[in-house]
Amino acid sequence: MSEILIVGAGAIGRVYGHCLAAGGARVSVLVRPRHVDELRGGVSVRRVPMIGARRDARFVPADVLTDVRELATRRFDQVWLGLPTNALDEPWVDALIDAVGDATLVSLQPGAHVRERLGRARHLVSGAIGVVAWASPLDGSRDRREVGAHDATAYWLPPLQATMFSSDEHARADEVARALRAGGCPARVVRDASLELAKSSAIILPLVAALEASGWSLRALRRGPGLSRALAGSRALLALATGSRPPWIASPLRAPLLAPLVAIVPAIAPFDLERYLEVHFSKVGTQTRVLLAEAEDDARSRGIDPAPIHALRASLDHRLATGDASRSSPR
Repeated sequence: MSEILIVGAGAIGRVYGHCLAAGGARVSVLVRPRHVDELRGGVSVRRVPMIGARRDARFVPADVLTDVRELATRRFDQVWLGLPTNALDEPWVDALIDAVGDATLVSLQPGAHVRERLGRARHLVSGAIGVVAWASPLDGSRDRREVGAHDATAYWLPPLQATMFSSDEHARADEVARALRAGGCPARVVRDASLELAKSSAIILPLVAALEASGWSLRALRRGPGLSRALAGSRALLALATGSRPPWIASPLRAPLLAPLVAIVPAIAPFDLERYLEVHFSKVGTQTRVLLAEAEDDARSRGIDPAPIHALRASLDHRLATGDASRSSPR
């Protein structure tokens, strides 16, 4: 039986912990002390299908740890980092890497400099998240699927999408993917998960930044200048991610083509997409700003026009300066 440690008590960590445990692994968690009682008693995990009833299960960690020093007497086969990118700069992360020794360290963070931040790791597997997860009932949502629901970590597995992994040590990446698949979560090994993550982040990150600048309203994003600004940023980030001209997917990244899609997708999503985006990305707002700042610096140093990325940062700064960075009332 594999011994796996999940670092962090967020929704993604709980979902992957549940899937890994369902696949037969012994899964422990390392969290802040305020989460100990909840996790020791076990937490509800709710799978959200495209069609049909939502199904609940329980995730009960084998052990709940709160201090990196507790790892000195423990041995883990895999350690999964369920943290935002900016958290990797905290001093205790280096202590964690040293403490886990020869365990496979699984990184799920976006950003061009994640591998540098985790340079002390002996065995690193890079991952690109393939699930959408949130705390249900979704805070402030008026969606009938959320109102009145009992507390759980809900998750959705997007069709035709899998969590992707890669590593210089292919066997370790394969072990990580197999452990996740065993618990019913699609996963596969790819040539470069960091590149795949960079390309998906190049599309998502500017859209999230523009959505926040539009007051977290998809309608305002679609009808105002935000969508065009976001797509210009995406084209710049794709060029940055690939180190050359943007790949074919950049060609349709034009507002007239994608505006109808922005209107349709929330209507067919099996959850309150607009509210999810606001709640989730408000929590990781620092990560969004750090990644955009790094991308602008990288673009400038590599001769790629940084103006579209700078425009996104400026729109966020303006929104914050006007004191209207989020809605005053829930939908």
